[in-house]
Amino acid sequence: MSSTAPHIKPLEKYWRFNGVNIASFLDDGWLIDSDRDTCAALATSIWSDLRKSGFITNDEKSQWCPSQVREWLGIIWNTINGTIAISERRENNIAIAIDRIFLSDRLVSARVLASLLGRIISGGAVFGNISRLITRYCSISVASAQDWDSKFYLDQYCIRELYFWKTNLKRLNCRIVTDSSHRMSNYVVYSDASATGCGAHLDINGEQVCNKQWDLVERRQSSTWRELSAILFPLHSFLPLLVGPYVKWFSDSQSACKIIQVGSMRSDLHTITVDIFQFCANNGIESELQLDTSH
Repeated sequence: MSSTAPHIKPLEKYWRFNGVNIASFLDDGWLIDSDRDTCAALATSIWSDLRKSGFITNDEKSQWCPSQVREWLGIIWNTINGTIAISERRENNIAIAIDRIFLSDRLVSARVLASLLGRIISGGAVFGNISRLITRYCSISVASAQDWDSKFYLDQYCIRELYFWKTNLKRLNCRIVTDSSHRMSNYVVYSDASATGCGAHLDINGEQVCNKQWDLVERRQSSTWRELSAILFPLHSFLPLLVGPYVKWFSDSQSACKIIQVGSMRSDLHTITVDIFQFCANNGIESELQLDTSH
């Protein structure tokens, strides 16, 4: 629906109080219901409420008939498959912008790079945390630029990030937001690290266990580095079992949990975090890696 004024929140509160599943953003909104006929009746009622309240609906741009696939706020909401994805137009704009940077021999202005990063990060609802994690070095380059329009060459870390999006954009542009009968049951992994080694076990068909001892170089790393490595190592070890299902990961490291969510300014820790997400993307571990300290 569309209207000429954004002050629709009191009506939205009224509808929700009466059990209507509706959301609005400025002058756009949508509603959902499990029954098509009920959804159609609610749409008619909401249209009537808007007109009675003095709003002028833009019926040419609005769609008052129920449908199971809809674009709203640049996202394709597919209630048949229970998925969301950024629109084809947004996906193409990201891909074209990346190609232009590579064609320019990695010479780019802060303005152009920031525009690309904004397009990727705005897709975070679909891409997840990876939209911020694997744009970190490019964001630092933008912040370090002398001005918006002076050009600079991207370093190897920025090139790696752009290449990741170039090769994985289409695969990442789909996120399951509802449970589905064809998905496998959840898997649970517990990992931990000490000063001498790390290990993990997977609860599936009997306990699956993996462990390793740190070498001299690894022992000198920080405890957070070791906890993050204790996530990456089991991913490699359990790979054949982890493809497809939703994986929930438990760790007793608060710092590792935080870095998985937002990344790190320390290059060694951020590199491992990126490796974790890139490994999941490259090997079809579709669901987000979740960490929890509650166990």
